[in-house]
Amino acid sequence: MVAAMSSSAEVIVDDAVVTGVDFKSFYFYSPNNAFYVETVAGGYTLVPQEGVEPVTDPNAPRTVIDGVEVPGVEVKQVYFDYTRSVFRMKTVQGGYTLAPIPDEPEPPPAGEFSLSVTSNPSEIELGGTATIAWQVSNAEYCEPRVGTPEWMATDITTTGGQADVMPTALGENIFRAMCEDADGNRLYRHATVNVIEPVNTGGPVSLSLMASPNEIELGESTTISWVASNAESCEPRVGTPEWMAADISTSGGQLVVTPSSAGEQVYRAACVGTDGTWIYRHTTVVVNPSQTQASCQDPSLDGYTDTWASVFGENFPEPHSTQVYFGIPRDGYRAVSFNSNSIEDNGLIATIETIPAGRLGAVSECPGDFDVAPECKWSWGYNGGIQWETDGSLSVTGGPRCKLKPNTTYYLNLTFTDGEDPDTSRCLSSLYSVCNTKLRHSKLAN
Repeated sequence: MVAAMSSSAEVIVDDAVVTGVDFKSFYFYSPNNAFYVETVAGGYTLVPQEGVEPVTDPNAPRTVIDGVEVPGVEVKQVYFDYTRSVFRMKTVQGGYTLAPIPDEPEPPPAGEFSLSVTSNPSEIELGGTATIAWQVSNAEYCEPRVGTPEWMATDITTTGGQADVMPTALGENIFRAMCEDADGNRLYRHATVNVIEPVNTGGPVSLSLMASPNEIELGESTTISWVASNAESCEPRVGTPEWMAADISTSGGQLVVTPSSAGEQVYRAACVGTDGTWIYRHTTVVVNPSQTQASCQDPSLDGYTDTWASVFGENFPEPHSTQVYFGIPRDGYRAVSFNSNSIEDNGLIATIETIPAGRLGAVSECPGDFDVAPECKWSWGYNGGIQWETDGSLSVTGGPRCKLKPNTTYYLNLTFTDGEDPDTSRCLSSLYSVCNTKLRHSKLAN
């Protein structure tokens, strides 16, 4: 939902009044898992309030203020308080306010070849993150030379930039970069981050996860890093097979993983403290399709794609049996991507309604594609569904199954239309642009 304003009103962020700022719009966009806020003047961002130590969460949903992402800060709510005629914004972390984005530093004199690398902060506790920033002038090429896996995977652009790192080694960690100019001259610069033992106050268990890089192409690898404190034991909960087989040490560690399907891949871990309290954290890796993957034709309907893990909370073919509320664009489609990997299993996909509004589903290698084999699609009234298999076994309920090839990305496409014409929507609601149903997945016995 988008809220738009035409008149000015006082703005309060985390209980602190912000003067000179008017809100223009704010909304949460679920496909991007992001909260967007736009001010009338533009050029604002979230910063810690004076005297408040900043708190960030690398796993927080995205927050975008005036078109610029605010890393590690999650907006909890934005609303208009009619009792006081003010706009209120609250963050999950607390202690933030709105302020103009700082001016960029003055560039070096034209023609001067330069490179600088800085760290902020320069000392962190084990499990914390630091930002490594670099500024470059008149360079033809730059690259990382020394550092943690996430730093070595960073694209050191010749226009400058920054990257968040989470060192897991105690002591001084060096982050070095090299740049070369058009004449072949080279500059080497580095920054250091000193990692110290967290102060063990006997407090609650803590856990943090980070993926670096957090966006890769199908077939590439990424490094999952984790740090825990005051933990009795830790274990993986959701992820690829290599992650699920990992020994999640209570002192932290790293693991290189290679996702086998495109989309968002979730890696979740859990730790239990000495007092029996459990804590859960996750990080997400965006896996883009390989450039060699066959392209699909543009679908007839408008729509969008989510991942299986973001819908069901687990990676395909789990969960064993569950149903979730599922919104579908009234005149379009919504797809759920998953990869068959090398599993040997079978299951049933269905949507559940108390009123038999027509719904069409199809399993295809392309998003928004409903032109598939009869056994790979279903038109729902009250019940029934698509039975899928990877092992070729017969269904206990009889009938053919949709056969999935190994290590292939598929899309579960769902619509209230006939799959081609948006004017054929059979959604019974006339109030909203999204029509809800219940999406169910269950395993079948062999």
